Amino acid sequence: MKNFFSMFNGGKVNHLYPEMNPGERITRLLHEFLNPVLEPKGFVFIKSQRSFKKKNDFFEYHISWFTSKFNRGNLIVKFRLWLSVYSPRYRKWEKDFYNLETKSESSIDGHEVEYIKNWNQDYSHLGSYDLVKHDNEAVMNKIIENLELVGLPYFENFDSLDSAIEELKKYPIANFEKIVDFFITQNKYEEAIDFFENNNGWHEEQKRTEGQYPESPFSLNRSKPYESRREKLKNWAQQNL
Repeated sequence: MKNFFSMFNGGKVNHLYPEMNPGERITRLLHEFLNPVLEPKGFVFIKSQRSFKKKNDFFEYHISWFTSKFNRGNLIVKFRLWLSVYSPRYRKWEKDFYNLETKSESSIDGHEVEYIKNWNQDYSHLGSYDLVKHDNEAVMNKIIENLELVGLPYFENFDSLDSAIEELKKYPIANFEKIVDFFITQNKYEEAIDFFENNNGWHEEQKRTEGQYPESPFSLNRSKPYESRREKLKNWAQQNL
């Protein structure tokens, strides 16, 4: 029916629910179009968080959207999509295992969709979807197509700890601590040691050049996590090798 009426709009862009507040309109359209595809795959729509979420034993998959602060009526209606992987379970384990005072933020991996390999950029500009400029139904259908071809396979990279390790190894420096920990949580200490010893060059260089400065980014953010993992692996090796 929507397509039928759009044939008689004088060539104008097919706007769905233009009378609604931009934020509510975006959420309604994403729910209306995406939920029939995502719900059978185990995703749950959470309106208050503007997201679809799904859990497995260790990870959570989030499809989230963020609206432009400049949105106004039916003059500016833009939003951006993110795909993210979280693991509150891992962050709790990390806090307990390393005796941390606070639990780290539970994000494991995540990208704005424009940075996800093979995500088709049709109907978006610099990652932003525009419901004033483009046919609204076409935008939603393109998002569905992208999710089915690219987005859901991205989440499959985090189907298990082993598959997550392989995905995170694409950026071994940024994901160094998580990769080591994902081996340890499976009691794969020898694999953890092997990865640690073969991928710690950047950390050792930063330790040598920046470690003496307490306010350096390395000292503030990476030094303690690096040393705590070194100590755990050293202790295990002394007792078992």
